[in-house]
Order: sequence, then C-alpha cells, then structure tokens
Amino acid sequence: TSSSFTYQDVRDDRVYTYFNYSYHEPYLVYRIQLNAAYAGRYYLPTISTASMYDNRISTSIPGKWVEVISG
Repeated sequence: TSSSFTYQDVRDDRVYTYFNYSYHEPYLVYRIQLNAAYAGRYYLPTISTASMYDNRISTSIPGKWVEVISG
C-alpha cells in the first residue's frame, strides 16, 4: 500500500507528489504504476525528495535501467 499524500501532479514524463512528513513515521512509501507503450530498455531516472522549509531534510535514490518485455 502507498502512504497518503496531499497532492499529486502526474505528467507525461514525471510525477510530483506533495506530502506532509512527521518525525514519528520512520519512512513513507509511494507506489506509482507505469505503462510502457513499447517493449525495450528504458532508464528510470533518479528519485529525489526535499523539504520545502528545512534544507537538512532530503534524500535521493539513483536511477537504473529497466527492461520492458512484451507479454
């Protein structure tokens, strides 16, 4: 299951998810279903997050290559 969010803006090439964070929660999980139009090898870009008001709070996960197979 995904954590709750305040607002989500889905674009053709990215998804912006806005949420409130509480120090009482050890982590949040957001799941997004993607649909590929064609089979092939695609680059899943870096995932990053940052606080609007506290620059000490941020994180990122490196991007990686993914393989989409027809089935």
